[in-house]
Amino acid sequence: MKIRTILVISIFFLVLLIAGFNWEAFSEPIPIFLLFTTVNLPIGLSMLAVLAILGAVMLALIGKTQTVALFEHRSLTKQLSEAQKLANKEEESRFRDLKNLLGEEIEYMHRKLDMIIEHMDIEIPQDAEPVPHGEAEIPAESPPKQLEE
Repeated sequence: MKIRTILVISIFFLVLLIAGFNWEAFSEPIPIFLLFTTVNLPIGLSMLAVLAILGAVMLALIGKTQTVALFEHRSLTKQLSEAQKLANKEEESRFRDLKNLLGEEIEYMHRKLDMIIEHMDIEIPQDAEPVPHGEAEIPAESPPKQLEE
């Protein structure tokens, strides 16, 4: 529990304890002036009633504040989820566009390379099999010679 909650509960029980020990004084009626009239009421019970009403109002206000905060939290969570989905779609779109652009660039480079090869005087054997793009084998390096001791 938070320290504030413990403090409020402690004060509440302290008031109840004091009222319990002084019940005769709390329940003794005395004349109370209410601006236009005078009434005989037990002042202690009146003050306890006012305290109870204020406590109920305070609890209602706290409940309302918590409810508003909960609804706002849910709304913000929903908005954040929608924004995340939109960001994911945009990211997928950018990756798709980048993939298409790179594919076009690679095709352009292959055409350009084919044009350069055609204009060069290099003979490529006719029986040589074309290597599909991206599958060319890189010759393995020879293993390093070990030093003899």
